[in-house]
Amino acid sequence: MPRRKRMRRVSKAPDHQGFQVVFPKEQQAISNEPVVLHLEEYESIKLMDYELHSQEEAAEFMQVSRPTITRIYESARRKIAKAFIEGLAIEISGGQVTYDENWMFCNDCNAQFSRATETCCPWCGSKNIKTAQTQENS
Repeated sequence: MPRRKRMRRVSKAPDHQGFQVVFPKEQQAISNEPVVLHLEEYESIKLMDYELHSQEEAAEFMQVSRPTITRIYESARRKIAKAFIEGLAIEISGGQVTYDENWMFCNDCNAQFSRATETCCPWCGSKNIKTAQTQENS
């Protein structure tokens, strides 16, 4: 039996839930299923491609080994490439992460948002929210 995955450290949840594909009016999407980019994959892309950290620095920040960050990053790149080539939406959610900041999680629509600024979900208006310090789902 494999050992349990270590929680990956994420600085904060993204301010958006993903990306949508825009097609010309006469063209329809091939599939309605979005590509799901896990939060740790999003964080690896942010750290290495946007903030230009090395793999070693990103691994240290996320509290994983260098081979693990390489696997996470490679998975993220493949998912993004698939979405671009096949014209699929990208949804950012899930994964096994722990947050640096106090973030909230909506039990109704699964949105994540800053605790300091909200008392209800900014996406659906629900007050059914909880602390998102640790999130485990796939």
